Amino acid sequence: MKITLSLLIGIKLALIISFIKCLNPAFQIALSEKGLNYLAQVTSEYFNQNVTGSNLHDIDGNVDFKKGIFKYTVTYSLYQIFITKFLTGSTSITSSKNNGIVFSINDINAQIQSQFHIDGQFFVATTTATITLTNGDLQASALLGSTSDGKFNLSCTSCFVNPGSIHVDFENDSSWFFKIINKIANFDDLVHDKLQAICNLLKQVIDVDGNNKLRSFPTKRKIDHNAIIDYSQTRSPYYDKHGMATFHKGEFTSPSNPSIKYNFSANPLPFIRTNKMISFWLSEYIGNTAGITYQTEGSLNYLLSPETAENARLREFLNTHSLQYIVPPFYQKYPDMNYTIMMTSNKAPHITLLEGICCIKFIGTMKFSALTSNGSVSAFTVDAVINVNTTLKIESNLILKLLIEDMSGNVVLKNSQIGPISSKDLDSLEEYFIEMVLAGALTSFGKYGFPTASIDGVTLANSSVKIYNGFIFLESDVIYILK
Repeated sequence: MKITLSLLIGIKLALIISFIKCLNPAFQIALSEKGLNYLAQVTSEYFNQNVTGSNLHDIDGNVDFKKGIFKYTVTYSLYQIFITKFLTGSTSITSSKNNGIVFSINDINAQIQSQFHIDGQFFVATTTATITLTNGDLQASALLGSTSDGKFNLSCTSCFVNPGSIHVDFENDSSWFFKIINKIANFDDLVHDKLQAICNLLKQVIDVDGNNKLRSFPTKRKIDHNAIIDYSQTRSPYYDKHGMATFHKGEFTSPSNPSIKYNFSANPLPFIRTNKMISFWLSEYIGNTAGITYQTEGSLNYLLSPETAENARLREFLNTHSLQYIVPPFYQKYPDMNYTIMMTSNKAPHITLLEGICCIKFIGTMKFSALTSNGSVSAFTVDAVINVNTTLKIESNLILKLLIEDMSGNVVLKNSQIGPISSKDLDSLEEYFIEMVLAGALTSFGKYGFPTASIDGVTLANSSVKIYNGFIFLESDVIYILK
């Protein structure tokens, strides 16, 4: 009984640990205090550009006032309210563990125009009112969260407006009458209280416009017809006084086979403080799920022939004449004939990230066939293990590109239809094949690279990329252009 109970507890603990491990993000983004300050600048520009011309909700109510023996109840209404001018002074955005993103705008100067209607016991009048606000303040907090399917959402959690000094001017022939009413009822104070409605507009900007902007942040991005990378969040963002961080799955999947399962998970990513605005962490888990995805799809198998060769030098290589001193039996059996190489991946490529270098291991077979007048004839097949060491660079559009440093391999004869092939000849073939075929193919792939997550309008500046044990770390400043 004790053994059974211990076993059940052990299985339960193992499942809990396994579940926790699955939550480790393979892709992580952090926005520093410097980044938040830049975001404050962009936010100020956004408000200055977009709040002017906005409409506010109608404001209405009634006022009871007494002057001597006179007692009046005046009903008032402000409608067709729109902001004709909106300028901000200093803007700050901070990160708080409890409140999320907190932003403050000080020294707000605005002008609002409205139709002003009053209805008393003995009079009804309408005029145009211009409301001028000076030295106002606004503070609000917003929480960037995660939906159940890993997407971003944004919600306004608090808002406070201090309109500052307010002055109401009335126009048209009735202005003298409104001025008297204003003096008695003090409409300036009434408008001051009612302008807390600005928070409704701000909530609209955050909850609607903000979420619309976030929809441009892709949770899944298509790499090609064989693979999609999943950037959905693994848990809610983290906040502290130094900035904020978001955590993402970073897993490759196949459009045609989304049920691919992986028997490994991402290792925890360390946190690194930086003096740049934004930082990215990419685990080697990303590359290894990519290898399995492409292996499962069969897209790593490739027939190299004179017709598919990308350049004249490679087409020249695909003639036995180029191998007469490298694999003499092949040339002797099929002199000056074109040939093909069927490259088959026997195992998903494996990526290991070490200090300063990215190591990629390929395991497969290469079948050499001569193109005779009677068709393709199998000549020999080798098993190959190829190791590639690369470094990385980052482009301004958030594309990581490979730079090949060196390549090595081991080729073993599997079968031959052209007689014995010496180990010396196989070593020569390995070197020649790496130089002529693999180096060119990987360099071509490295030109395109693969994209990290991106947001419309964002480009990187002063960026750098480093390879650590198990992960890649990218840090950069940001330039965002408002559209």
